[in-house]
Amino acid sequence: MKYKIKLTCYDYGCPVPYEDEVEKRFKTYDEAYAAVQQCVLEEVQYLNDDEGMTLNDIESDKFNYRADFDGNASAIVRFWDGDDYMTITIYDIEEVQ
Repeated sequence: MKYKIKLTCYDYGCPVPYEDEVEKRFKTYDEAYAAVQQCVLEEVQYLNDDEGMTLNDIESDKFNYRADFDGNASAIVRFWDGDDYMTITIYDIEEVQ
């Protein structure tokens, strides 16, 4: 069994989210999850224009863009719009044959 990372991306100029995936396949769920953490960290660092952020920082409310590693998805990147956090990217790890 191998694993892949699927992304659901919400571009607010487009009414329908689109899907993408990381091309690499992973031998274990743990390898895929480590890759998700790295992808999320890089995305949140880029969006916040703060390369000094760490995994410990990305769930903090002190940033406009943050990530959550709980719930149904492997990770969710969100943006504070003034009322609530809007979803930007959902990362899911899926089994592949």
